[in-house]
Amino acid sequence: MKDRAGVFLIFFIPGLCSLISGFSPQYHFVSNRKNWTEAQKYCREKFSDLASIYNREEIVSLTEAVHTDFAGKAWIGLERGVMFKWHWSLADRYFYRDRELEFQNWKEGEPKNDGGEERCAAMNPSGKWFNDNCNSKRPFICLKGKSNDKKGFVLLKQKKTWRQAQIFCRKNHRDLSWVAKKAENASTAHVWLGLRFTCMFKFWFWIKSEPGCYQNWAQGHEPSGLGECGHTGAIQSGGEHQWVSLPETEKLNFICYTCGGEFWKMMLF
Repeated sequence: MKDRAGVFLIFFIPGLCSLISGFSPQYHFVSNRKNWTEAQKYCREKFSDLASIYNREEIVSLTEAVHTDFAGKAWIGLERGVMFKWHWSLADRYFYRDRELEFQNWKEGEPKNDGGEERCAAMNPSGKWFNDNCNSKRPFICLKGKSNDKKGFVLLKQKKTWRQAQIFCRKNHRDLSWVAKKAENASTAHVWLGLRFTCMFKFWFWIKSEPGCYQNWAQGHEPSGLGECGHTGAIQSGGEHQWVSLPETEKLNFICYTCGGEFWKMMLF
């Protein structure tokens, strides 16, 4: 990506996630082929998330990140959730400016239904989107420019119920986390995440996003829709870091995500 001319001043502002003009995120192209959920996991572990594309300027930045000799399609962070709405893997609405979540750049005739199996989106070198089967193996593009995970996620070794943890995170940071950063350092066997079960609609969902398709449940904890009212999601602090369903009244460590380091404002003079 070409450097911009001018002088940049970067201000780290705790508790503030909004972005102003003059900043363009950076992307990383991964040529190793993975299915969509594997690509999402890789991007979240190594960078921030799968790429979000929310205006035409970002299409230019993103296509510049793709190898010039690549002629196929690469996964981006767009997925059709269980509510049949397309949404970005990076779900925090404070990441986006007004109307950016409405931006679309589908190739003519896309997205196709094809029996309902093509629930994930890929992009061609010209920036057009296609929907595809999520199990297809493709290269992918990660977003790396707007976050710093070392400061963006905070493990709290206090023991709280899920609701107490949510209140604490919203008061002191942003909210309960959707990723397992720092869980291995917990003092409890499981750590609360921002995952809960809705008794009305009978499905699990992330409190900061649309219900997605990626799942990582531990054996014996797979959702059944029966007896799960009052249950919320935690992650193992050891082993495979898989999800478990626990009564929300249990007291565990928890992970908050915060804006004081995860996001920044950049001003161009």
